Amino acid sequence: SAASDVYKRQFNGIVREITGDERTEYMDFSDSEYIDRISSEIKSDMEKVPGVLGVRFYHSRGRLYAGDDVTYIAVAASHRQEAFKAMMDAIDRLKAELHDK
Repeated sequence: SAASDVYKRQFNGIVREITGDERTEYMDFSDSEYIDRISSEIKSDMEKVPGVLGVRFYHSRGRLYAGDDVTYIAVAASHRQEAFKAMMDAIDRLKAELHDK
């Protein structure tokens, strides 16, 4: 069936309390306009990956503490390689443009 030919991958990012030697009390994502713009661009780029059939992308706003959900990404693709590529590129870009600033 057609449904068996679709590969789905999901990612749920959380605020890590400890990264290497650094401790994170909270992350502040209060610039909704910037978050919306970057999220929309990333989602659009994911949808352009050949073989990607659909994308869901959500990024939380406000002050987020260790253990809180930051982002949720889901992708459906014709093949798992396309799903993984779209997901990994999105996560790398998300970290570079939103999280590591």
